[in-house]
Amino acid sequence: MTKLLVPIDASERSQQAVRLATAIAADKADASLTLLHVLSPLPPGKTVTFIDPEQFTRYQKEDAMEHLQPSLELVENSRVPYTMNYEVGITHEAIGNWAQEHDMIVMGTHGYGRVAGWMLGSIGYPLLHHLPVPIILVPEETESVHAPKRILIAVDGSDHARYAAEAAIQLGKKTGAEFVLFTAVGYSLPHAEELSEDIHEKLLTSGERIIAAYEPLFRTSGVTYTTKVAIGDPSLRIKEVAEQEHIDLVALGYHGTSGLTDLLVGSTVYKMIHRTTKPLLIVRS
Repeated sequence: MTKLLVPIDASERSQQAVRLATAIAADKADASLTLLHVLSPLPPGKTVTFIDPEQFTRYQKEDAMEHLQPSLELVENSRVPYTMNYEVGITHEAIGNWAQEHDMIVMGTHGYGRVAGWMLGSIGYPLLHHLPVPIILVPEETESVHAPKRILIAVDGSDHARYAAEAAIQLGKKTGAEFVLFTAVGYSLPHAEELSEDIHEKLLTSGERIIAAYEPLFRTSGVTYTTKVAIGDPSLRIKEVAEQEHIDLVALGYHGTSGLTDLLVGSTVYKMIHRTTKPLLIVRS
């Protein structure tokens, strides 16, 4: 069974996530959605001494039910089996707890360019750093949301990229997707576009070797795929290729061992979160 967890709030980005989750689950007899809305706990202190916590939660839930109606209508119209759940707690902790009973999370993000928001308080960062299951992030700016038919898998020779490829292939086989197996090389070299022809060819050859290490996985899986190698910064090249190839979903691996350092120095995953309008499948190894 494919069990998708979809954390929602009253925002348009949550509705985008619901649209993608229902598209993935549509017409799949073994698929179901769990919608989760996390309610804020009562703050500690004397100012709330005389408030009944149960009554407070009940009021919160009643208010949430009204504002979540657009997302609930999307699921109802899709006819995908679902449950609606409410939990009081810290958002990223509650999502992490629920994730353990699911195969994948689909959630919306602020997305494009709002680095400060992610660093200072978004639930996305702690989720990415600790999440036990793959997560699809759907930027608010995504123009068209449908079951992915073209998936780009970005690899770099690492095991965590292989885990991402495996998860993307598993998802893509359920949606009948074609794949683009992609790598970018030479991104540590300044002015890569001005390299000599000899160095340029050597870089492309090294990229082809990286690609070749993953091809047995694709052949064994029996999926349709093409390969592509580019020179330059991975996040920029992924964004370019995703547009050129009309990609619906970009898959990336994430080692998840030094999250804050990755964020500050600009890992490919975090750069992609802030540069692309394509949904991202992120798989932590």
